[in-house]
Amino acid sequence: MAFNPPRTWFGAKRYGWGISPHTWEGWLLLAALVIILATLGATVFS
Repeated sequence: MAFNPPRTWFGAKRYGWGISPHTWEGWLLLAALVIILATLGATVFS
């Protein structure tokens, strides 16, 4: 059986500081965070 090393969801950006999503799980997590923050912002400031 072949060993599959774990994939990282986020990795270092090529240019600049920070991290960026590398897999679909990372993109899903980022989208969920944006939706949660937008919902909280809409309820607090309405």
